[in-house]
Amino acid sequence: MFSLCNSIGVLVALLATCVGTPQDAVKAKVAEPAAGPMPATGAGKDDAGPARVSVLRLQLARPQPPAGPFQRGAMMRPPIVLREMAQAGTSLTLLVEDPDRTIEAIEPGDCRVTLFRDDRDTDLLKGEAAGQANAAAGSPEQQPSEGPWTAEVDPGGHWATVTVHSPHLPSGSATRIQLEGTLVVRYARGERTVEQKNVDLNMDKITATPIPMIVCRQQDFPAMGRMRGVQGGTQVILFYQGSLTGIKKIAFVDADGTEIEAMNSGSGSNGTLNQSYYRLGKKVDRCSVRITIPDNIETATLKISLTTGIGLPPGVRRSLVEPGNRTTR
Repeated sequence: MFSLCNSIGVLVALLATCVGTPQDAVKAKVAEPAAGPMPATGAGKDDAGPARVSVLRLQLARPQPPAGPFQRGAMMRPPIVLREMAQAGTSLTLLVEDPDRTIEAIEPGDCRVTLFRDDRDTDLLKGEAAGQANAAAGSPEQQPSEGPWTAEVDPGGHWATVTVHSPHLPSGSATRIQLEGTLVVRYARGERTVEQKNVDLNMDKITATPIPMIVCRQQDFPAMGRMRGVQGGTQVILFYQGSLTGIKKIAFVDADGTEIEAMNSGSGSNGTLNQSYYRLGKKVDRCSVRITIPDNIETATLKISLTTGIGLPPGVRRSLVEPGNRTTR
């Protein structure tokens, strides 16, 4: 493995030199388009209507009890771990659907909550600024998990989930929760290809991409898996700060213009430094890196205002089936 691959500090320095009910529908109003990180055409020129926003899930979770004290001489038992490690508090997940446009990202750091309370006037934003939404570096697959908002976009680009979280629970007698705020959605239009030639896969900077990257050879490997029959290959790592959500495809191109067989073999994060791993179907020291990115990015603000119920829908009775087929209602 190339020795510099283990020097995270060196890589960071190099990068710094580069530069209701489940079906409750919500009316979303599109505000004036804001300037995106890339040239935008403007949402006002689009004949498509605003995205459809609906409630996908409401989750209420109390904090898990702390582990009890160890009793001297007692048999050691593993701690209880809930199957789904739900975040304590109130989490409301929304489904954002847009069949006519491609959702490139939803910006948690720009989304705002202006009201989050129940029908017993319990303020679920208490202790936080109403518009607070902290952004933090996250993995390439999932956007930041800190702050009130989290978001994840389906690879197809036509729907996304957005969750607003409060560490507080509604009143025990509450029946409904109200949410008001804004979502900031980035739409991708068209695509274009940029290419950086003669990239040294042992160690090099890639500056043709929207965010600078460092490429580094990790190891060579024998033919295996879907690449069986190929005379060995090379695994490289791409290091970068931020998210690759704006990149549709990364291809490695040989000197004769042929695209080298490659597959993404994983990704990870080390603080603010993210990495993606690619296995190339042949051993190569230098090649061109071809990146497909959106031709234009436009940003739209969706205003949301919704009220959703807590618990089971009206008319539905709770039943508990006990051993012996007895049912308690």
